[in-house]
Amino acid sequence: MKYHTIFINVIIISLLTSLMNCNDDVFVKELNVSATELQMDGEGDSSVVTFNKIPEWGILSVDQSNNSLNNEFYGKVYDENGKILSNYVTFYGNPLKQKGKLVYQSSLNGFTVNRSDDKKIEISVDENLSDQDFKFTVWIGDYDKNIPIHITQEPSAGYDFDHINYSLTPMTYYQNWEESNTNLVIDNHNDNPITIGVSIFSGEKQSFTFSSQDPKAFAFLKPDTQVTIPDSVINDEIKISNKKTYYKDSEQKTPLPFEDVKKTLTFEKGKTKVIKILEYSYFDADYTLYVRNRKTGKIKSITGTFHAKILTGKYMVALKSLS
Repeated sequence: MKYHTIFINVIIISLLTSLMNCNDDVFVKELNVSATELQMDGEGDSSVVTFNKIPEWGILSVDQSNNSLNNEFYGKVYDENGKILSNYVTFYGNPLKQKGKLVYQSSLNGFTVNRSDDKKIEISVDENLSDQDFKFTVWIGDYDKNIPIHITQEPSAGYDFDHINYSLTPMTYYQNWEESNTNLVIDNHNDNPITIGVSIFSGEKQSFTFSSQDPKAFAFLKPDTQVTIPDSVINDEIKISNKKTYYKDSEQKTPLPFEDVKKTLTFEKGKTKVIKILEYSYFDADYTLYVRNRKTGKIKSITGTFHAKILTGKYMVALKSLS
């Protein structure tokens, strides 16, 4: 009986010792993280937040910390193999409990929250091209506890224009005759013909537009930044002059590069419409814009397309009687 009691005591002590050695796996119940406040560099940054060994936690939500009216982010959700699960979904109150990542991108900033395994998440941010701190909160939680991880990213130091290159986009150059929108009507109340000098190009403009598939293409430079542009195509090559226009993605209309033309016309009695038909050159040019970071000095390139509609200076005039 004595030996039986000793044997039972030995088993109990062994079990207790085993449980104590496995304390990390058995008795850890509360979710904990390595950091709840992250400061990120404005030129792009990343950080890893680690967890204790709790496999049941998930990314509960990601919301904006400094916008109480609209605190939602919309973006893409990927699984752990990089397969896209949702192309455009809110991250607010939309949990990701399995391995995967959330990706948000705008024209000014962006982030990726990547749950690569059960003990950490990797939080990375793109450049912050806005003029204020970019703040957002990643909510982590399990069945018992929710933990906010606050991220603050300072603004980027910004970029300055360095240079720009163009090349003619194949098969885009052509010329076309078009009726002017500035046609006019002359009403001659006299019985005899009258002679009037008519402006051919008054009120006419040529237009230029930049476009790019890069969502941040027009956020790197200040809105008043001007760049040199092509102004003609000769022998399938674009020609760059000293002409400049603003680097932005809206249509810009500029004055003509040549003097207006006055045409003397004779009008019979009654109403006569002056129809001006003008020749335009159209072409696209692929461009590469180079900008330099003020803090790091590194050069970044942005690609896109330059669209041009240019008057050649050739014209035709027709008179149409309305009487």
